Amino acid sequence: MYADRYRRFFRKNMIKYIKTGDCNPLIMKKIFLAAAYCILIAAPFFAKPKDGSISLAEIDRLIRETDYDAALSALYDFNVSHPERFEDMQRRIRKIIKKLDLYTATASQLFDTVETESENGEKILAIIAQLESLKKNPTEQQLSFIREARSAAQFMMYRRQMFSILQASADSAHGGNYTDAVEKSKSGFFMYRDDFFNEHTDVRVTIPVRSALSYVDERIAAYKAMEENLQSAVRSFSDAVHSGDAEKAHALFAAVQYSFGEFAELRNSIQRLGFELWDMGQAMQAENGTVTDASFLPFVSRFILGINTIADSGVLGAMNCEWDALTKHMEDEIRWMLINNIDSFVYNLDAGVFTDENAFPEQKELAAFMSFAELGKAVNDLYMLRLGSDGTPEKSRFSNFGLSVDYGAALASRFSLLLDAGKAMRAERQKALSLPEPADYDRAATDGKAYTDSLLASVEFIKSEEMKISQDNFELSPEAHAYLGAQHTDDEDDEIIPFDTAVGAYRKFSGDAADFSRNTEIEVWQKIAAYYAACGASYEAARSTDFARIEALEDGGFDEGIGATLHYPLQTAEAAAAFQNALAANKDVLVSARTLLAGGAYADTYALPLKRIYDAIAKLDSFAPKAQTVKTYAAEQVNAARRAKDEADLRYEQAKKALSANDFGEAGRRLQEARTKYNESLSYQESPELRKLSDERLASLGERIQMRQNENVVRRVRDMKTKARNEYYNGNFIAAESVLTQAKALWATTNIGEDEEITSLLALIGTALSLQAGRVLSPSAPLYPEMSQLLSIARQYFNEGQDLLKKGDTDEGRMLLAQALQKVQELQLVYPLNRAASLLTLRIRQVLDPSGFASLFAERIEMAKANYKTPDKRQSAYTDLLDLYEINPSYPGLASLIYETEIDLGIRRRPQDRKAIARAASLTEHAQRVADSAGRDEVKLRAALSLVNEAISLDPNNNAALLLKDRIQIAIGGKTLIVLSSEDEAKYQKAVAALQRNNIVTANALVEELLQKPSNKNSSKIIDLQKKIRALL
Repeated sequence: MYADRYRRFFRKNMIKYIKTGDCNPLIMKKIFLAAAYCILIAAPFFAKPKDGSISLAEIDRLIRETDYDAALSALYDFNVSHPERFEDMQRRIRKIIKKLDLYTATASQLFDTVETESENGEKILAIIAQLESLKKNPTEQQLSFIREARSAAQFMMYRRQMFSILQASADSAHGGNYTDAVEKSKSGFFMYRDDFFNEHTDVRVTIPVRSALSYVDERIAAYKAMEENLQSAVRSFSDAVHSGDAEKAHALFAAVQYSFGEFAELRNSIQRLGFELWDMGQAMQAENGTVTDASFLPFVSRFILGINTIADSGVLGAMNCEWDALTKHMEDEIRWMLINNIDSFVYNLDAGVFTDENAFPEQKELAAFMSFAELGKAVNDLYMLRLGSDGTPEKSRFSNFGLSVDYGAALASRFSLLLDAGKAMRAERQKALSLPEPADYDRAATDGKAYTDSLLASVEFIKSEEMKISQDNFELSPEAHAYLGAQHTDDEDDEIIPFDTAVGAYRKFSGDAADFSRNTEIEVWQKIAAYYAACGASYEAARSTDFARIEALEDGGFDEGIGATLHYPLQTAEAAAAFQNALAANKDVLVSARTLLAGGAYADTYALPLKRIYDAIAKLDSFAPKAQTVKTYAAEQVNAARRAKDEADLRYEQAKKALSANDFGEAGRRLQEARTKYNESLSYQESPELRKLSDERLASLGERIQMRQNENVVRRVRDMKTKARNEYYNGNFIAAESVLTQAKALWATTNIGEDEEITSLLALIGTALSLQAGRVLSPSAPLYPEMSQLLSIARQYFNEGQDLLKKGDTDEGRMLLAQALQKVQELQLVYPLNRAASLLTLRIRQVLDPSGFASLFAERIEMAKANYKTPDKRQSAYTDLLDLYEINPSYPGLASLIYETEIDLGIRRRPQDRKAIARAASLTEHAQRVADSAGRDEVKLRAALSLVNEAISLDPNNNAALLLKDRIQIAIGGKTLIVLSSEDEAKYQKAVAALQRNNIVTANALVEELLQKPSNKNSSKIIDLQKKIRALL
């Protein structure tokens, strides 16, 4: 039982130490001694008892043959059989114990040797041989212990040799003699080899092992054959790098990659074989508990793969060492070139590229850096060819170099991006700041927006470019994070590449780029603010000018030709609407600009132009209510103008309708009303089109009315003239005058000039009436009561005086007659032609002086004849003759004198004169010919009219002449102007208003101005106004 425990303990711990390569001699001694003691003491009791007992002689032979276990077993049996011979037994036992003590001492020597000379395997094996000679036929347990002890000693010897060989191999590898290192590792392949093939004869085990060993030998031979080419490729590449010839280095790196490819294939296959042999050994140990690490397969796999405690040990370790060394050599050259190029680039980098017009530097060093960085990554990536035990690519031995190259490449890329971005940023800034402002501020909503968008796009472009090269963005990049995390590495062979100068420069220039971006953004915002402030100023000025123009348009303009202020509310309303649209558009632009600018990050840098924009918005806001007021009032005026025009159109249509009904008065009135309303419309809203149209329409309709009315007037006037003539010759002077007065008024409705016939007849009637005027007191006369009383008193005095004279009372009679004469004379002061007063005066004088009255009568007749020759006295002369005739009708020649006088005065028709009749007929015929050839020629028609008027004056009864005259007057047409033009109507109304204000001079000037136009001389209302003014003047 104890032996089993020892064996298990020994095997377990020996395997452990063999596997780990860590065999502490002191521990091994304790294990070995404890196991030996247990086995030696307990051995006799482990022996199987034998049947029966043997003799002491036989026991002595066993002792001589060192078969102590059999001897002790026999002594045990002998003692059972012969207890009486205990002393003989005990003596022999003491002898055996003595022999065993020697055995134990030898074992102790073994332990001491293991402890003090653990590496002296030969001595340990000699002591084991001595132990084997001190005891014959040891028990199985003892044999097992001896075997294990021998195995342990051999293991320790091989182990020492293995460590020595592997160390020597590693030393050669570290010295650069890699093939020697491989050969040294290979020299340990003999350990346990013969034991393995002697112990294992199964071809299923031996053939795979022999095949693997053979392939390892082939791979090692191939490695030795290609190693010089590998070294040469690396040297050539490294020399190219060292010379700074990146292009050549790239070309030569292909050979490096090819050689490393071969190298990797050999190295990976040897590693695979090493692990295959190791796995075979592990499988055998799992199948057979007696197989330990103290055997061929564990040892040979270690010589191939190396051990952890000795770096770069084994065939694989030597290859890996060469791989690492070659890689390190190439990376060191690349490291130097990277530092040299980046430092040179930084040195040549102008510090003021973002602050002045200096050009950004060429990127030659940067390009070289990037090229070498690419090679550095490629060199570091060679480790991808090296497979690990799990068959996956190994990580780089110089991971910090890889991180540095990645970081350097990223930094260089950032620098390249910085330079490219810097150029782009500066070009964009120049483009933005040189972008001209849109000249037309009124197009700010489109052009201004495009301008602003372009500027802000430049800002965003610059900011985006700056963000690409932001220091913060770079330092947060995976490359920077990994690089900064490797700053404090403990691996001297894999230190990071220092880029402090470049990093500092990048930080400085990325900061400059940020400042440049910020300053450019400020300048652009200031440019935008200045533009919109200019827009605001322009809008203020433009809208102020526009509003002043609108106000002027609202006030209207004085027209010298028309003589009135013309108003344009429609244009004013349209202008106000356009103004409001412009105002709204302007405000939209400025409000959008205000919102945009107020939200800017640097609003404090353009506070003044922003304030101007606020002020401009406030100014524009102040126009809005004013513009609305103007627009509202203008709209009201437009509506008033439209209503007036609509009414004028209605009156015009009514005038046309009245004309169709031959209601000329109504037609004229409606036409004038149309004129008034058209002018009212024009007073609200001037319209050259309406002014012209209304003038043309009204003038045309007025002509038609006048023409048709004139035909009617001519015919009616002819009838009235005929009636008046008949009444005249019938002595009905008042009736004749009444008819002619109506005819004259009717004639004036279509004619300005008087009709000669009417004038002549009125003159005759006037004469006749003037002869009667004052001859008889009319009860309707204003002083009729007073005058009739005077006449009555005068008659009373006359009658009383005449009676007194007849009675002989001369004095009293004369006194009364004198009083009668006085009363008559008072009446004659008022009515000098009064017939009753005149006759009474003659009779009083006749009574007072009967003898002298005849002489007085004759003198009065002669005086009447003389006064008749004077036109001013003709009327009084005629009445005197009538009064004298009434006193003495029989006075010689008086009746004939009155007859002639009445013919001369036209009171009596002259007897027909054949010559006059013939002359009248001739003139009528001549007038007929002229009228027939005149057509519409007014000059000829008026010549014909003159002829016919002469004919009528010679023969008033010439009906042909009367008819021809009417025809001519109809052809000439009435000349009364029914309706004035809009311009003249306005002046006429202005003259009327001036007269009503008692401004006679102004009214007269306006009338005279109206009469400058020939057609206006035919306007009855202008002529009437002129008469009123002249009367006042």
